[in-house]
Amino acid sequence: TYAAYHSMVTIQPGHKGVVYNRFGGLDEKHILKEGLNFVVPWFQRPIVFDVRTRPQPIDTTSGSKDLQMVTISLRVLFKPDPNQLGFIY
Repeated sequence: TYAAYHSMVTIQPGHKGVVYNRFGGLDEKHILKEGLNFVVPWFQRPIVFDVRTRPQPIDTTSGSKDLQMVTISLRVLFKPDPNQLGFIY
């Protein structure tokens, strides 16, 4: 039952995964997509990434020309490239 339980990996919506192999290292061609995926227990390990677009707020304070303090807020949307997950890991 151990092998059957650990051979199935569920990737949630908005996520993708790469497979780390204990002997060969990272397999960049084997991308795990959403849903049920199969790996070899103990020999392969899934690494799951969140590939949804996420906001990152950046707040800063600066002085203006007439010596008044100005607060600037910036919201940056980012997400990892699903084709480059092996390089990111």
